[in-house]
Parts: sequence; C-alpha cells; structure tokens
Amino acid sequence: MDIGIMINRDDAEKLLAQLILNNKATNWEGLERTEEAIRERARIIRWANGNNALEGIPPPVKGSFLDRLLQHLINGDISSEQYIKILDARYKVK
Repeated sequence: MDIGIMINRDDAEKLLAQLILNNKATNWEGLERTEEAIRERARIIRWANGNNALEGIPPPVKGSFLDRLLQHLINGDISSEQYIKILDARYKVK
C-alpha cells in the first residue's frame, strides 16, 4: 500500500481564517487570551522547538503557514483543538 501526504494549503488557510472569524464573533469565548496565558503558550512552543532541534527538526520558517498558525495558537486566536483540525486539513494521509 502506497501512503503519501497530500498538502492542502488552501483548505487549511480557509479553515484558519474562518475559525478566527468565528472566535472573534463570539468575543473569543472559551479562549484564554490574557498576557499570562500568551506568555505561557509561547514558553511551551519555545520549549517544544528546542526539543525538536535536539532531534534535528528545525523550527518553522518565519512567515510560513506553520509559523503563522503557531502564532495564532500562542495569541489565543484559536484553541488547541482547532489547531489540530487545521493541521489535519493541511496534511492528509492518503
């Protein structure tokens, strides 16, 4: 069985934009957007990137889709569940 990955950037970009609009329309309901929460999420992402570097995995390229997606997660624009949905939309195993 041949397994490959389909890259669906347009689908993921549309989903990200729609989720942010939906979250904003509900005044970010259920999302923690305090400065303390933003700092903590940024700390966790930096830690994860550091661990990835130990395994030879580089951090996301500045301005790339993943870099922007992580920044939306850090800022509290999307939830961690929405982050996973967007990644699922971006990378589909066929």
